[in-house]
Amino acid sequence: MKLSAMLIDVLRRLPYEDNVRWLADAGYPAVDPPLLEPNAGDTARKHGLIVGCANVGGGVVGTNDEAQQRKLRDQISNAIPWAAGEGVPCLMVPHGRDTSIPATEQLEGFKRVYGPALEVAEQHSVDLVIENWPNNGRNLMFSPETWRAVFDAIPSDRFGLCFDPSHLVWLGIDYLKAARDFAGKIKYVHGKDTEIFEEERNSYGIYGRQFDTSPGRGRWWRYRLPGWGIIDWPAFLTILYDTGYDGLIAIEHEDPVWRGSEERFKRGLILAKQYLSQYLV
Repeated sequence: MKLSAMLIDVLRRLPYEDNVRWLADAGYPAVDPPLLEPNAGDTARKHGLIVGCANVGGGVVGTNDEAQQRKLRDQISNAIPWAAGEGVPCLMVPHGRDTSIPATEQLEGFKRVYGPALEVAEQHSVDLVIENWPNNGRNLMFSPETWRAVFDAIPSDRFGLCFDPSHLVWLGIDYLKAARDFAGKIKYVHGKDTEIFEEERNSYGIYGRQFDTSPGRGRWWRYRLPGWGIIDWPAFLTILYDTGYDGLIAIEHEDPVWRGSEERFKRGLILAKQYLSQYLV
């Protein structure tokens, strides 16, 4: 397994090649390129890096709005040839839901979008992956129950998970069991941790603070860089090794302690690399 980095936060405002050059100097072997970035693969390879997943962006898939589904399906299908041409192995795709309709109807929307899109993906040998991000209940595939339902309804070897253990932690889901149970569907991994404040949880409950939800307050948990939260990384990585995963782990830097400036953000990426590198071969 090797490390990649997502170009988010302050890095999103910098030229792609500048980010690639810095990551190479920092010892990262891979980069997650922006969607449809011209010459993304060649630029990365010029600096000795490989490319990871690109993010198609959000959108409501589980809906009865067929025009919206058609737009998303076309957006994904049109990005697949670019990914194949640039050597991008997978595209992270949306799983937004219309919570006003039953989950069974939402599932029909997934079939209408991903059935045709996966035909294109299979032709170009590109994986479509869904990150298990709950998005405050606005996304569907956040739990083993929902993964199983969607994957059973849309069987394709090119359809899988971008597995992020940090989301499962605060949802109360056993991320180690989930990783082992769905090992065959894990096609990409996000490196992100979660810190839990038990005193706050005991005071607010799982829904968080209700009377002061200003920025920086209201939650009983927060995302951290790997090694700065409660995830057991040796145990998690052991499952990945044991079940045959040999892909990338992309650092998704959402740690508020190491944000605020370009210098501080990059220091966070270096710390994440230093921590995880001890377990990677």
